[in-house]
Amino acid sequence: MVCAAETRVNVAALLAPLHPLVSDSWRNPLYVCTYRAGTQVLRIAVREDGSHAAALSDFDALMKTATMPRKIPAAASLGLPGFETADGLVVFTRDDMTLRVDARGLGPRTGQASLARSEVAYELATDVLGCWSGGDAG
Repeated sequence: MVCAAETRVNVAALLAPLHPLVSDSWRNPLYVCTYRAGTQVLRIAVREDGSHAAALSDFDALMKTATMPRKIPAAASLGLPGFETADGLVVFTRDDMTLRVDARGLGPRTGQASLARSEVAYELATDVLGCWSGGDAG
């Protein structure tokens, strides 16, 4: 899903007028889709952790290394632990997967709507989560 056509369209809409080039990589257990427009970089990654407990462990480790993470309470009430940072990182875990949307490589304001990095990351993370179904992360 992080490199699928729907996500590419969503990224293009958020970053317009930028036209990012897309590349992806799979290094078990991490799938990364990189959207690059000049010097600006957006990465969306899914880690297949193998179990819900392992995904929660990965989530906790990411939160410990993040710069001033803030939990996203509404997501937790839906059974989707999540956190975000002011500089543009959003992380959610669902089932046995951890989703990372890293917009820290974008400019401070991006796209025609002049969105902050954190707004771009959150928007894309919720788009991907809305499309996930039973292990369909790629």
